[in-house]
Amino acid sequence: MRSVFRHFDDMESLYREISELIVAEVRPMLLLPPPSGKVDEIIAEMIERRTKLFERIMPFRTAADANAYRSTFLAQERNNMNAQFRELMRSALPGDIRKDRTFLEALDATLSFDFWRRLRVDQGLSVTQGKRTVEAIASALLAAHRRGKG
Repeated sequence: MRSVFRHFDDMESLYREISELIVAEVRPMLLLPPPSGKVDEIIAEMIERRTKLFERIMPFRTAADANAYRSTFLAQERNNMNAQFRELMRSALPGDIRKDRTFLEALDATLSFDFWRRLRVDQGLSVTQGKRTVEAIASALLAAHRRGKG
């Protein structure tokens, strides 16, 4: 354990270094242009992208979340990442969808890392099963949004 601190002054420094490495690896996924097309296609592409991204970051994010209560840096990183995912989702959706607060909040929760981890870890679903579950919920949310407009 002491050998780690020959390279890092404290745990926050270690967390920053690990975070920088992970962010550098997944940055290309985060910098893709927003999905376009019909709302169904946009949401399907968001699910596809997040499935890949969440699978890649899951071990690191799970460890970070477990330590966030004692690390200001990890807590801030979690909040920043969640805000970034939310903004990526919002920016890809058409204006009428963004105005439906209930739909937006429900979709944000459905597309969240926390929900993905629950499906994969707590419920033991495979990647394919988890993705199908997210797709089913997103589809039901979209159908409810469309019924509410009519």
